[in-house]
This record gives sequence, structure tokens and C-alpha cells, in this order.
Amino acid sequence: MYSTPILANILSEASRFSREYADLDYTLMMIGGIAILVVMGVILYLLDRISRKSAVQTDHKQTSALELLRNELNLSDQDVDIISSVAKHLELPAVELLFVDPELWKEETIHRPHLSPAITTVMNKLFGEQITADSLS
Repeated sequence: MYSTPILANILSEASRFSREYADLDYTLMMIGGIAILVVMGVILYLLDRISRKSAVQTDHKQTSALELLRNELNLSDQDVDIISSVAKHLELPAVELLFVDPELWKEETIHRPHLSPAITTVMNKLFGEQITADSLS
């Protein structure tokens, strides 16, 4: 009947071991660990909320400068197509440059004479007849 004293010794060891780690230091360490996990969870939650809020704000449709100018100058779809075609042919970094510099259009009337009447019409809408005439001469 050696099993009873061996079992008693094992239970005694386990009891003593658990009492050693049940003191105040161990409790504070456990509370500190749980507090760190809670703080990390709150930080992750707040970061998620902020990123979702900024994603919702950036989902709004961005109106391009070309669209704003189109609306302001009452340009037709054909006018915008011509402007885009000229900008693409000239390999401009921004279509809006055509609204600023009438000299850019001159090369197009030379290289694409079939578009010359349409280009002149668009230029008249953008710059007026006098500036258009001066730029194309």
C-alpha cells in the first residue's frame, strides 16, 4: 500500500507549489498581463474604427478639374472628346494645360487638319475668338 503515501506526497507538493505562486507578485503579474491585452485590444479597435472612417470619407466621388471646367464652360461631350484627344496626342501630363496655353493647340491644327474646324470651335469657347485667331496664325 505504497500508493497512498506517494499520492499524499504528490498532493502535498502540488499544494505547496500552488501556494507559492498564489502570492501577491503572481497576482499582480497576471492582472498586469490582462491589462496589457485589454489595452492592446482597445488600441486595435480604435485603429480599425479610424481606418474605416477615413475609408468612408475617401469613397466620395472625386470630380476632376476637366469635369469642373466642362461644367463651368458648358462644354459638350464632343468638345471634351476633342480636348482629351489633343492632350493624349500631345502627351501632356495633365489635360488641364490645354485650358491655360492656347499655343499648345496650334501643333494639332497643323498635324491633324481634319480636326482643325472642331479644334477652332473648342478654342473659341475656351479663349475667345481673338486669342484663338492670334494663336493659330
